[in-house]
Amino acid sequence: CFEVTENSILDLTPEIQSWLRDIKLAGARLAIDDFGSGHSNFRTLIGLEVDIIKIDGSLIRDLHVDRKKREIVESIRLISQSFGAATVAEHVESEGELNVVTGIGIDYAQGFVHSPPLPIRRVIPKVTHNFCEQPASKTTKCLDAPGFVVGGQNLATHSPAQW
Repeated sequence: CFEVTENSILDLTPEIQSWLRDIKLAGARLAIDDFGSGHSNFRTLIGLEVDIIKIDGSLIRDLHVDRKKREIVESIRLISQSFGAATVAEHVESEGELNVVTGIGIDYAQGFVHSPPLPIRRVIPKVTHNFCEQPASKTTKCLDAPGFVVGGQNLATHSPAQW
């Protein structure tokens, strides 16, 4: 999975946009990171056929107490859904934020509510012991284990032989 920040989308040359389309045709996935942090360019989103929209943590922080943020995040989810893109809420740090993100229908939650960032030497043993198993009420899906994706692959759903 290739991640491109929202702000960098504005600077993509036609050649880079063409390259991104080519890598998608080759089977790679494309994610827009930090969506909502800058100048959201919906025309570019359509042209790039984005697979994942990662909603910026500034919109997630205190989401459970800020009605305007909640409405913006709900709108981003609806737009993403209409494009066929999955949504990721970044920087989910509290149970309140997680409950709202799950209730809105965001596909994945990423952040300290699951685990702080860990060095890889601590992640791999945890993955082999089903670290990512969580009750359904904790999150819609477990994207990473914990907060860790390699090459776009969720380590929690792969055996060590597949890494």
